[in-house]
Amino acid sequence: MNVAEKIRAIAEFTRVEHTLFALPFAFMGAVLAVGGVPDLMLMLWVFVGLIGGRSASLMINDIVDEPIDSANPRTDDRPLPSGRLSRAEAYVLVGVAVGVLFYSAYRINTTALVLSPIIPVHAYVYPYTKRYTSASHFVLGLNGSYAPIGGWIAVRGVDSLGGVTAYLGSFEYYPSLLLGGALVFWYAGFDIIYGFQDVEFDRDQGLHSIPAIYGRETARRVSAVCHGIMIVSLVVLVGWTATAGFNTAVFGAGVGVAAVLLIYEHLIAEHDIGKAFFTVNAVVSAALFFSLVASVLL
Repeated sequence: MNVAEKIRAIAEFTRVEHTLFALPFAFMGAVLAVGGVPDLMLMLWVFVGLIGGRSASLMINDIVDEPIDSANPRTDDRPLPSGRLSRAEAYVLVGVAVGVLFYSAYRINTTALVLSPIIPVHAYVYPYTKRYTSASHFVLGLNGSYAPIGGWIAVRGVDSLGGVTAYLGSFEYYPSLLLGGALVFWYAGFDIIYGFQDVEFDRDQGLHSIPAIYGRETARRVSAVCHGIMIVSLVVLVGWTATAGFNTAVFGAGVGVAAVLLIYEHLIAEHDIGKAFFTVNAVVSAALFFSLVASVLL
């Protein structure tokens, strides 16, 4: 393997570009916390931390799932199953990514640093849940919730080790929990849809995805309920913004657009999973992000 091929394999394994999927929600958490545009240097460290945390999570998942990915025709060409990356190289890359996460958290504040190990630990636990429970979709969703909660904590977290417990017990960050909770059900809902691709494989391997265990029709209903709960959570968050000086109509309009897009996603999911999973969800993310930012500027 030449240098260019090795670099390509590393890029596929680290998937730094996937940070862009979580970044808007981290910024949203910070916007909610500050009630305006957050400090750009602070957000730079949030961005760097997201790169480390998101990449580490994806790589840890791939390491744990390598035996499963090797048996799946859809994933057997990934860097580890295909042999383009060795286990040793994978461990080094994970170590670098986790180091970036921890250092970024250190630069942000003590609260962020204390909580940062949750991300790699969660990433390690998640792939094992697929072997035992169909609730694994929601475990994945929980990973997505860390972005807005982390964005809020970056702005308002405390810098003294002794104050971290008191801060976490105060629940003053509950608006970020509303957004994080919405993301749990959003991620779970579209992960269920994404699982349609592997129904037969999951059944053969004894994996507990909702489509494999309960069938496509039930899975569609569960996914729709998840996205309904997401919208309800966002509506509650819109109500909170009315008490915090945001332009509620603007953010509410963004939530409305997201709701329409999710309905569209369910209409096309059976026939075009790629479009439903990537394109529509990217637009949902953009609609929520830009409407929230506009709600503090207008």
